[in-house]
Amino acid sequence: MPGESGAHRQVSYPQRQTSIDENRVSSGSALELNTPLARELGDQIQPWHWLAFALCGLLVMFAVPSMSYSLYKTPLREVLDLSPAQVQDIVSFALFGGGVLGFLPGLIYDSCGYSVTLLVGGFMSASGAFMWYYQLSDGGEPGSPTWYGLGLSYALMSHGCRYHYVGGMCAVLGVFPERLVGTVSGGMAVCCSLGYIILPPIWRFLFLPSRVEHPEAYNKDTHNLATLTPVSGFYLMMGTMYVVITLLGLVIAGKLKQKSRGAAASSTLRQRFRRLSTPLELSQVMLMVGSLGFISAFMTSGVAEAAAHAGASSDEVAAVITYMGMVGLLGRCFHGTMSDWLRSHSPAGKAGQEVMFISALSCSLVGFVIMIYSPGLWRISCFSIAFAFGGLFAILPAAIRTIFPADEVGFWLGSLTSLMGILSWLYGRLAAAAEWDYTVYYAASVGALASIAMFTVVACMRWGSQEPTMKRQVTVQECPESFKLSFVGPM
Repeated sequence: MPGESGAHRQVSYPQRQTSIDENRVSSGSALELNTPLARELGDQIQPWHWLAFALCGLLVMFAVPSMSYSLYKTPLREVLDLSPAQVQDIVSFALFGGGVLGFLPGLIYDSCGYSVTLLVGGFMSASGAFMWYYQLSDGGEPGSPTWYGLGLSYALMSHGCRYHYVGGMCAVLGVFPERLVGTVSGGMAVCCSLGYIILPPIWRFLFLPSRVEHPEAYNKDTHNLATLTPVSGFYLMMGTMYVVITLLGLVIAGKLKQKSRGAAASSTLRQRFRRLSTPLELSQVMLMVGSLGFISAFMTSGVAEAAAHAGASSDEVAAVITYMGMVGLLGRCFHGTMSDWLRSHSPAGKAGQEVMFISALSCSLVGFVIMIYSPGLWRISCFSIAFAFGGLFAILPAAIRTIFPADEVGFWLGSLTSLMGILSWLYGRLAAAAEWDYTVYYAASVGALASIAMFTVVACMRWGSQEPTMKRQVTVQECPESFKLSFVGPM
Protein backbone atom coordinates (compact mmCIF):
# COMPACT_ATOMS: atom_id res chain seq x y z
CA MET A 1 0.00 0.00 0.00
CA PRO A 2 1.33 3.47 -0.83
CA GLY A 3 1.12 4.72 2.75
CA GLU A 4 3.03 1.83 4.31
CA SER A 5 6.55 2.22 5.63
CA GLY A 6 9.56 0.47 4.09
CA ALA A 7 9.28 -2.21 6.74
CA HIS A 8 5.94 -3.35 5.26
CA ARG A 9 5.79 -4.96 1.84
CA GLN A 10 2.60 -5.64 -0.06
CA VAL A 11 1.93 -9.23 -1.11
CA SER A 12 -0.99 -9.98 -3.43
CA TYR A 13 -3.13 -13.08 -3.39
CA PRO A 14 -6.21 -13.90 -5.49
CA GLN A 15 -9.25 -11.97 -4.24
CA ARG A 16 -7.41 -10.18 -1.40
CA GLN A 17 -4.36 -8.20 -0.32
CA THR A 18 -2.12 -9.14 2.55
CA SER A 19 0.30 -6.96 4.47
CA ILE A 20 3.23 -8.83 6.05
CA ASP A 21 5.25 -7.20 8.81
CA GLU A 22 8.65 -8.69 8.01
CA ASN A 23 10.27 -7.12 11.05
CA ARG A 24 8.10 -9.31 13.27
CA VAL A 25 8.82 -12.58 11.45
CA SER A 26 11.41 -15.05 12.69
CA SER A 27 14.04 -16.12 10.18
CA GLY A 28 12.98 -19.76 10.46
CA SER A 29 9.41 -18.89 9.47
CA ALA A 30 10.45 -16.44 6.80
CA LEU A 31 12.49 -19.05 5.00
CA GLU A 32 9.35 -21.07 4.36
CA LEU A 33 8.04 -18.49 1.89
CA ASN A 34 9.27 -17.09 -1.39
CA THR A 35 9.32 -13.45 -0.27
CA PRO A 36 12.22 -11.03 -0.77
CA LEU A 37 13.01 -11.39 2.93
CA ALA A 38 13.02 -15.18 2.62
CA ARG A 39 15.36 -15.09 -0.35
CA GLU A 40 17.64 -12.65 1.43
CA LEU A 41 17.77 -14.71 4.64
CA GLY A 42 18.24 -17.96 2.74
CA ASP A 43 21.30 -16.58 0.96
CA GLN A 44 23.02 -15.22 4.06
CA ILE A 45 25.73 -16.98 6.04
CA GLN A 46 25.42 -16.51 9.77
CA PRO A 47 28.32 -16.85 12.26
CA TRP A 48 26.98 -20.07 13.77
CA HIS A 49 27.05 -21.69 10.32
CA TRP A 50 30.84 -21.89 10.59
CA LEU A 51 30.56 -23.67 13.93
CA ALA A 52 28.14 -26.10 12.26
CA PHE A 53 30.64 -26.61 9.43
CA ALA A 54 33.45 -27.40 11.87
CA LEU A 55 31.42 -29.81 14.00
CA CYS A 56 29.83 -31.55 11.01
CA GLY A 57 33.32 -31.83 9.52
CA LEU A 58 34.42 -33.58 12.69
CA LEU A 59 31.52 -36.00 12.36
CA VAL A 60 32.46 -37.05 8.84
CA MET A 61 36.23 -36.99 9.48
CA PHE A 62 36.36 -40.48 11.03
CA ALA A 63 33.16 -41.84 9.49
CA VAL A 64 34.85 -44.47 7.26
CA PRO A 65 36.91 -46.63 9.66
CA SER A 66 37.38 -49.36 7.05
CA MET A 67 39.81 -47.08 5.21
CA SER A 68 42.38 -47.82 7.95
CA TYR A 69 42.01 -51.59 7.51
CA SER A 70 45.07 -51.90 5.27
CA LEU A 71 47.23 -50.72 8.20
CA TYR A 72 46.80 -54.02 10.04
CA LYS A 73 45.20 -56.36 7.49
CA THR A 74 48.34 -58.45 6.96
CA PRO A 75 49.09 -58.90 10.72
CA LEU A 76 45.46 -59.95 11.25
CA ARG A 77 45.80 -62.62 8.60
CA GLU A 78 49.10 -63.96 9.96
CA VAL A 79 48.39 -63.87 13.71
CA LEU A 80 44.86 -65.28 13.47
CA ASP A 81 45.84 -67.67 10.63
CA LEU A 82 43.04 -66.49 8.37
CA SER A 83 42.54 -67.35 4.72
CA PRO A 84 42.52 -64.54 2.10
CA ALA A 85 38.73 -64.91 1.85
CA GLN A 86 38.25 -64.64 5.63
CA VAL A 87 40.43 -61.58 6.04
CA GLN A 88 38.51 -59.98 3.16
CA ASP A 89 35.21 -60.94 4.77
CA ILE A 90 36.09 -58.92 7.89
CA VAL A 91 36.16 -55.68 5.91
CA SER A 92 33.21 -56.91 3.85
CA PHE A 93 31.19 -56.87 7.10
CA ALA A 94 32.27 -53.24 7.53
CA LEU A 95 31.14 -52.45 4.00
CA PHE A 96 27.84 -54.18 4.73
CA GLY A 97 27.25 -52.14 7.88
CA GLY A 98 28.46 -48.84 6.50
CA GLY A 99 27.34 -49.29 2.91
CA VAL A 100 24.67 -51.91 2.30
CA LEU A 101 22.68 -50.72 5.32
CA GLY A 102 23.52 -47.11 4.55
CA PHE A 103 19.92 -46.29 3.66
CA LEU A 104 18.83 -46.65 7.30
CA PRO A 105 20.62 -43.51 8.57
CA GLY A 106 18.99 -41.52 5.79
CA LEU A 107 15.54 -42.71 6.80
CA ILE A 108 16.24 -41.99 10.47
CA TYR A 109 17.50 -38.51 9.65
CA ASP A 110 14.49 -37.68 7.48
CA SER A 111 12.02 -38.92 10.08
CA CYS A 112 13.67 -38.17 13.45
CA GLY A 113 16.16 -35.41 12.76
CA TYR A 114 19.76 -34.63 13.56
CA SER A 115 19.95 -35.32 17.30
CA VAL A 116 18.48 -38.83 17.17
CA THR A 117 20.68 -39.72 14.20
CA LEU A 118 23.76 -38.53 16.05
CA LEU A 119 23.00 -40.38 19.28
CA VAL A 120 22.22 -43.66 17.52
CA GLY A 121 25.43 -43.37 15.51
CA GLY A 122 27.54 -42.55 18.54
CA PHE A 123 26.25 -45.55 20.49
CA MET A 124 26.83 -48.01 17.62
CA SER A 125 30.24 -46.73 16.53
CA ALA A 126 31.66 -46.59 20.06
CA SER A 127 30.25 -50.03 20.91
CA GLY A 128 31.79 -51.63 17.81
CA ALA A 129 35.19 -50.07 18.49
CA PHE A 130 35.20 -51.17 22.13
CA MET A 131 34.29 -54.71 21.02
CA TRP A 132 37.41 -54.79 18.81
CA TYR A 133 39.46 -53.61 21.80
CA TYR A 134 38.06 -56.36 24.01
CA GLN A 135 38.54 -59.17 21.48
CA LEU A 136 42.16 -58.26 20.66
CA SER A 137 43.29 -57.18 24.13
CA ASP A 138 45.22 -60.45 24.72
CA GLY A 139 47.14 -60.15 21.43
CA GLY A 140 45.19 -62.75 19.46
CA GLU A 141 46.05 -66.29 18.35
CA PRO A 142 44.83 -68.67 15.63
CA GLY A 143 41.07 -69.04 16.04
CA SER A 144 40.77 -66.44 18.81
CA PRO A 145 39.09 -64.13 18.14
CA THR A 146 37.12 -65.49 15.21
CA TRP A 147 36.98 -63.63 11.93
CA TYR A 148 33.19 -63.37 12.11
CA GLY A 149 33.35 -61.91 15.63
CA LEU A 150 35.62 -59.15 14.36
CA GLY A 151 33.46 -58.79 11.27
CA LEU A 152 30.24 -58.29 13.21
CA SER A 153 31.92 -55.72 15.47
CA TYR A 154 33.26 -53.95 12.39
CA ALA A 155 29.77 -53.92 10.86
CA LEU A 156 28.31 -52.35 14.01
CA MET A 157 31.02 -49.69 14.18
CA SER A 158 30.82 -48.85 10.47
CA HIS A 159 27.04 -48.65 10.58
CA GLY A 160 27.21 -46.24 13.49
CA CYS A 161 29.79 -44.14 11.64
CA ARG A 162 27.40 -43.93 8.69
CA TYR A 163 24.88 -42.22 10.97
CA HIS A 164 27.55 -39.65 11.82
CA TYR A 165 28.33 -39.16 8.14
CA VAL A 166 24.72 -38.78 7.01
CA GLY A 167 23.81 -36.56 9.98
CA GLY A 168 26.79 -34.26 9.51
CA MET A 169 26.51 -34.05 5.72
CA CYS A 170 22.74 -33.46 5.61
CA ALA A 171 22.88 -30.91 8.43
CA VAL A 172 25.58 -28.80 6.82
CA LEU A 173 24.02 -28.98 3.34
CA GLY A 174 20.74 -27.76 4.85
CA VAL A 175 22.39 -24.89 6.72
CA PHE A 176 24.32 -23.23 3.89
CA PRO A 177 22.74 -21.57 0.80
CA GLU A 178 22.17 -23.78 -2.22
CA ARG A 179 24.62 -21.73 -4.30
CA LEU A 180 27.41 -23.05 -2.04
CA VAL A 181 26.48 -26.75 -1.93
CA GLY A 182 29.39 -27.74 -4.17
CA THR A 183 31.92 -25.89 -2.07
CA VAL A 184 30.41 -27.11 1.21
CA SER A 185 30.30 -30.69 -0.08
CA GLY A 186 33.94 -30.37 -1.11
CA GLY A 187 34.76 -29.00 2.34
CA MET A 188 33.14 -32.00 3.99
CA ALA A 189 35.08 -34.27 1.64
CA VAL A 190 38.24 -32.49 2.71
CA CYS A 191 37.39 -33.21 6.34
CA CYS A 192 36.88 -36.86 5.45
CA SER A 193 40.33 -36.89 3.83
CA LEU A 194 41.83 -35.40 6.98
CA GLY A 195 40.70 -38.55 8.77
CA TYR A 196 42.66 -40.66 6.27
CA ILE A 197 45.68 -38.43 6.84
CA ILE A 198 45.50 -38.34 10.64
CA LEU A 199 44.86 -42.01 11.48
CA PRO A 200 47.93 -43.62 9.82
CA PRO A 201 50.47 -41.39 11.68
CA ILE A 202 48.57 -41.99 14.93
CA TRP A 203 48.82 -45.72 14.31
CA ARG A 204 52.45 -45.52 13.23
CA PHE A 205 53.83 -43.31 16.01
CA LEU A 206 51.55 -44.09 18.97
CA PHE A 207 50.63 -47.76 18.56
CA LEU A 208 53.09 -49.48 16.19
CA PRO A 209 55.99 -50.78 18.37
CA SER A 210 59.54 -49.76 17.58
CA ARG A 211 61.47 -52.51 15.81
CA VAL A 212 64.59 -51.57 17.74
CA GLU A 213 63.09 -51.36 21.24
CA HIS A 214 60.53 -54.17 20.83
CA PRO A 215 61.88 -56.70 18.32
CA GLU A 216 59.80 -59.43 20.00
CA ALA A 217 56.64 -57.74 18.71
CA TYR A 218 57.52 -58.67 15.13
CA ASN A 219 57.62 -61.93 13.21
CA LYS A 220 61.25 -62.68 12.31
CA ASP A 221 60.27 -64.24 8.99
CA THR A 222 57.61 -61.85 7.65
CA HIS A 223 58.72 -58.73 9.57
CA ASN A 224 55.06 -57.99 10.35
CA LEU A 225 53.45 -57.67 13.80
CA ALA A 226 53.41 -60.90 15.78
CA THR A 227 50.80 -59.61 18.24
CA LEU A 228 47.56 -57.68 17.81
CA THR A 229 47.77 -55.78 21.09
CA PRO A 230 48.63 -52.53 19.26
CA VAL A 231 45.49 -52.95 17.15
CA SER A 232 43.49 -53.35 20.36
CA GLY A 233 44.86 -50.07 21.75
CA PHE A 234 44.12 -48.32 18.47
CA TYR A 235 40.44 -49.28 18.71
CA LEU A 236 40.22 -48.23 22.34
CA MET A 237 41.25 -44.78 21.15
CA MET A 238 38.70 -44.92 18.31
CA GLY A 239 35.83 -45.81 20.63
CA THR A 240 36.68 -42.98 23.02
CA MET A 241 36.93 -40.58 20.11
CA TYR A 242 33.46 -41.50 18.82
CA VAL A 243 31.95 -40.75 22.24
CA VAL A 244 33.60 -37.30 22.33
CA ILE A 245 32.62 -36.47 18.73
CA THR A 246 28.99 -37.38 19.41
CA LEU A 247 28.83 -35.07 22.42
CA LEU A 248 30.44 -32.21 20.50
CA GLY A 249 28.04 -32.67 17.60
CA LEU A 250 25.05 -32.13 19.87
CA VAL A 251 26.20 -28.53 20.51
CA ILE A 252 24.49 -27.29 17.33
CA ALA A 253 21.36 -29.45 17.63
CA GLY A 254 19.25 -26.57 18.95
CA LYS A 255 20.16 -24.36 16.00
CA LEU A 256 19.09 -26.78 13.28
CA LYS A 257 15.60 -26.75 11.84
CA GLN A 258 13.51 -29.41 13.56
CA LYS A 259 11.81 -32.11 11.53
CA SER A 260 8.06 -31.97 11.53
CA ARG A 261 6.13 -35.21 11.80
CA GLY A 262 4.82 -34.89 8.27
CA ALA A 263 8.17 -34.05 6.73
CA ALA A 264 9.25 -37.62 6.18
CA ALA A 265 5.98 -38.46 4.46
CA SER A 266 5.98 -35.38 2.23
CA SER A 267 6.71 -37.56 -0.77
CA THR A 268 6.07 -41.26 -1.25
CA LEU A 269 8.71 -43.79 -2.19
CA ARG A 270 7.24 -44.00 -5.69
CA GLN A 271 7.45 -40.24 -6.10
CA ARG A 272 11.06 -40.23 -4.98
CA PHE A 273 12.14 -42.92 -7.42
CA ARG A 274 10.14 -41.24 -10.17
CA ARG A 275 12.74 -38.47 -10.06
CA LEU A 276 15.13 -40.93 -11.69
CA SER A 277 12.86 -41.37 -14.71
CA THR A 278 14.99 -38.90 -16.69
CA PRO A 279 17.71 -40.86 -18.57
CA LEU A 280 20.35 -38.22 -17.84
CA GLU A 281 19.81 -38.34 -14.10
CA LEU A 282 19.52 -42.12 -13.99
CA SER A 283 22.73 -42.65 -15.94
CA GLN A 284 24.54 -40.05 -13.85
CA VAL A 285 23.56 -41.69 -10.56
CA MET A 286 24.33 -45.25 -11.68
CA LEU A 287 27.73 -44.32 -13.11
CA MET A 288 28.70 -42.44 -9.97
CA VAL A 289 27.79 -45.32 -7.70
CA GLY A 290 29.26 -48.02 -9.94
CA SER A 291 32.60 -46.24 -10.23
CA LEU A 292 32.85 -45.52 -6.53
CA GLY A 293 32.03 -49.14 -5.72
CA PHE A 294 35.22 -50.58 -7.17
CA ILE A 295 37.48 -47.70 -6.13
CA SER A 296 36.18 -48.06 -2.58
CA ALA A 297 37.03 -51.78 -2.66
CA PHE A 298 40.57 -50.93 -3.74
CA MET A 299 40.96 -48.30 -1.02
CA THR A 300 39.86 -50.70 1.74
CA SER A 301 41.67 -53.88 0.61
CA GLY A 302 43.50 -53.39 -2.66
CA VAL A 303 46.22 -51.18 -1.19
CA ALA A 304 47.36 -53.87 1.25
CA GLU A 305 47.31 -56.49 -1.52
CA ALA A 306 49.30 -54.29 -3.90
CA ALA A 307 51.85 -53.69 -1.15
CA ALA A 308 52.04 -57.41 -0.32
CA HIS A 309 52.69 -58.30 -3.97
CA ALA A 310 55.54 -55.76 -3.96
CA GLY A 311 56.95 -57.05 -0.66
CA ALA A 312 56.40 -53.77 1.23
CA SER A 313 56.66 -53.61 5.04
CA SER A 314 54.02 -52.41 7.52
CA ASP A 315 55.87 -49.12 7.91
CA GLU A 316 55.82 -48.54 4.16
CA VAL A 317 52.10 -49.33 3.96
CA ALA A 318 51.33 -46.88 6.78
CA ALA A 319 53.40 -44.16 5.09
CA VAL A 320 51.75 -44.71 1.71
CA ILE A 321 48.26 -44.60 3.23
CA THR A 322 49.15 -41.31 4.91
CA TYR A 323 50.28 -39.83 1.61
CA MET A 324 47.17 -41.23 -0.06
CA GLY A 325 45.08 -39.25 2.40
CA MET A 326 46.95 -36.09 1.44
CA VAL A 327 46.55 -36.79 -2.26
CA GLY A 328 42.86 -37.56 -1.73
CA LEU A 329 42.54 -34.24 0.09
CA LEU A 330 43.91 -32.44 -2.97
CA GLY A 331 41.52 -34.40 -5.18
CA ARG A 332 38.55 -33.37 -3.08
CA CYS A 333 39.56 -29.70 -3.01
CA PHE A 334 40.25 -29.58 -6.74
CA HIS A 335 37.15 -31.39 -7.98
CA GLY A 336 34.73 -29.80 -5.51
CA THR A 337 35.90 -26.26 -6.23
CA MET A 338 36.21 -26.72 -9.99
CA SER A 339 32.76 -28.31 -10.21
CA ASP A 340 31.19 -25.18 -8.68
CA TRP A 341 33.31 -22.85 -10.81
CA LEU A 342 32.51 -24.63 -14.10
CA ARG A 343 28.79 -24.69 -13.32
CA SER A 344 28.65 -20.98 -12.45
CA HIS A 345 31.40 -19.21 -14.43
CA SER A 346 32.12 -21.21 -17.57
CA PRO A 347 30.31 -22.06 -20.83
CA ALA A 348 29.97 -25.65 -19.58
CA GLY A 349 27.12 -24.71 -17.24
CA LYS A 350 25.54 -27.76 -15.61
CA ALA A 351 27.93 -30.00 -17.58
CA GLY A 352 30.74 -28.81 -15.31
CA GLN A 353 29.80 -31.55 -12.87
CA GLU A 354 30.20 -34.22 -15.56
CA VAL A 355 33.53 -32.72 -16.63
CA MET A 356 34.84 -33.21 -13.10
CA PHE A 357 33.55 -36.78 -13.05
CA ILE A 358 35.49 -37.44 -16.26
CA SER A 359 38.60 -35.92 -14.68
CA ALA A 360 38.36 -38.13 -11.59
CA LEU A 361 37.64 -41.30 -13.58
CA SER A 362 40.60 -40.61 -15.87
CA CYS A 363 42.89 -40.51 -12.83
CA SER A 364 41.54 -43.85 -11.64
CA LEU A 365 42.13 -45.31 -15.12
CA VAL A 366 45.78 -44.23 -14.97
CA GLY A 367 46.15 -46.05 -11.64
CA PHE A 368 44.57 -49.24 -12.99
CA VAL A 369 46.80 -49.26 -16.08
CA ILE A 370 49.91 -48.85 -13.91
CA MET A 371 48.90 -51.89 -11.84
CA ILE A 372 48.51 -53.93 -15.04
CA TYR A 373 51.83 -53.10 -16.69
CA SER A 374 54.09 -51.88 -13.84
CA PRO A 375 52.91 -53.28 -10.48
CA GLY A 376 56.26 -52.28 -9.00
CA LEU A 377 55.03 -48.68 -9.24
CA TRP A 378 52.16 -49.48 -6.89
CA ARG A 379 52.72 -46.30 -4.88
CA ILE A 380 52.07 -44.09 -7.90
CA SER A 381 49.02 -46.18 -8.74
CA CYS A 382 47.67 -45.76 -5.20
CA PHE A 383 48.18 -42.00 -5.32
CA SER A 384 46.39 -41.69 -8.66
CA ILE A 385 43.43 -43.77 -7.46
CA ALA A 386 43.32 -41.83 -4.17
CA PHE A 387 43.12 -38.56 -6.12
CA ALA A 388 40.21 -40.00 -8.11
CA PHE A 389 38.50 -41.35 -4.99
CA GLY A 390 38.69 -37.96 -3.30
CA GLY A 391 37.30 -36.21 -6.35
CA LEU A 392 34.37 -38.58 -6.79
CA PHE A 393 33.40 -38.35 -3.13
CA ALA A 394 33.62 -34.55 -3.26
CA ILE A 395 31.16 -34.37 -6.15
CA LEU A 396 28.71 -37.10 -5.07
CA PRO A 397 26.85 -35.22 -2.26
CA ALA A 398 26.66 -32.04 -4.36
CA ALA A 399 25.28 -34.04 -7.29
CA ILE A 400 22.65 -35.59 -5.03
CA ARG A 401 21.72 -32.15 -3.70
CA THR A 402 21.30 -30.71 -7.22
CA ILE A 403 19.31 -33.69 -8.54
CA PHE A 404 16.96 -34.19 -5.58
CA PRO A 405 15.03 -31.81 -3.26
CA ALA A 406 16.68 -30.70 -0.03
CA ASP A 407 14.26 -32.69 2.16
CA GLU A 408 15.22 -35.92 0.36
CA VAL A 409 19.01 -35.59 0.58
CA GLY A 410 19.19 -37.92 3.59
CA PHE A 411 17.15 -40.62 1.85
CA TRP A 412 19.13 -40.53 -1.38
CA LEU A 413 22.55 -40.16 0.23
CA GLY A 414 21.79 -43.22 2.35
CA SER A 415 20.24 -45.25 -0.47
CA LEU A 416 23.03 -44.60 -2.97
CA THR A 417 25.65 -45.29 -0.31
CA SER A 418 23.85 -48.57 0.33
CA LEU A 419 24.04 -49.51 -3.35
CA MET A 420 27.71 -48.51 -3.44
CA GLY A 421 28.37 -50.74 -0.43
CA ILE A 422 26.76 -53.72 -2.17
CA LEU A 423 28.88 -53.17 -5.27
CA SER A 424 32.04 -52.62 -3.21
CA TRP A 425 31.43 -55.87 -1.33
CA LEU A 426 30.84 -57.73 -4.60
CA TYR A 427 33.93 -56.27 -6.27
CA GLY A 428 36.04 -57.03 -3.20
CA ARG A 429 34.95 -60.66 -3.10
CA LEU A 430 35.62 -61.15 -6.80
CA ALA A 431 39.02 -59.44 -6.52
CA ALA A 432 39.97 -61.58 -3.50
CA ALA A 433 39.01 -64.72 -5.44
CA ALA A 434 41.35 -63.56 -8.23
CA GLU A 435 44.02 -62.66 -5.61
CA TRP A 436 44.03 -59.08 -6.87
CA ASP A 437 46.04 -59.98 -9.97
CA TYR A 438 46.20 -58.04 -13.24
CA THR A 439 42.83 -59.37 -14.46
CA VAL A 440 41.11 -57.37 -11.69
CA TYR A 441 42.64 -54.17 -13.01
CA TYR A 442 41.83 -55.08 -16.61
CA ALA A 443 38.15 -55.31 -15.64
CA ALA A 444 38.38 -52.05 -13.67
CA SER A 445 39.97 -50.29 -16.66
CA VAL A 446 37.16 -51.40 -18.95
CA GLY A 447 34.61 -50.14 -16.45
CA ALA A 448 36.40 -46.79 -16.10
CA LEU A 449 36.53 -46.38 -19.90
CA ALA A 450 32.82 -47.15 -20.19
CA SER A 451 32.00 -44.62 -17.47
CA ILE A 452 34.17 -41.94 -19.07
CA ALA A 453 32.45 -42.52 -22.42
CA MET A 454 28.97 -42.27 -20.88
CA PHE A 455 29.81 -39.15 -18.85
CA THR A 456 31.20 -37.58 -22.03
CA VAL A 457 27.86 -38.16 -23.76
CA VAL A 458 25.97 -36.72 -20.78
CA ALA A 459 28.29 -33.70 -20.66
CA CYS A 460 27.71 -33.01 -24.37
CA MET A 461 23.95 -33.18 -23.87
CA ARG A 462 24.00 -30.82 -20.88
CA TRP A 463 26.69 -28.46 -22.18
CA GLY A 464 25.73 -24.83 -21.72
CA SER A 465 22.51 -25.50 -19.81
CA GLN A 466 22.02 -23.40 -16.69
CA GLU A 467 20.29 -24.01 -13.38
CA PRO A 468 16.60 -23.05 -13.55
CA THR A 469 15.33 -20.40 -11.18
CA MET A 470 12.60 -22.03 -9.14
CA LYS A 471 9.69 -19.83 -8.08
CA ARG A 472 6.24 -20.67 -6.85
CA GLN A 473 3.10 -18.91 -5.74
CA VAL A 474 2.37 -18.99 -2.02
CA THR A 475 -1.20 -19.26 -0.88
CA VAL A 476 -2.61 -17.77 2.30
CA GLN A 477 -3.11 -21.26 3.70
CA GLU A 478 0.66 -21.96 3.46
CA CYS A 479 1.61 -18.94 5.56
CA PRO A 480 2.97 -19.91 9.00
CA GLU A 481 1.08 -18.69 12.03
CA SER A 482 4.10 -16.61 13.03
CA PHE A 483 3.29 -14.25 10.16
CA LYS A 484 1.05 -11.37 11.19
CA LEU A 485 -1.42 -11.14 8.32
CA SER A 486 -3.89 -8.32 8.02
CA PHE A 487 -6.39 -8.52 5.19
CA VAL A 488 -7.26 -5.12 3.83
CA GLY A 489 -10.18 -6.07 1.63
CA PRO A 490 -10.75 -7.45 -1.86
CA MET A 491 -8.78 -6.24 -4.85
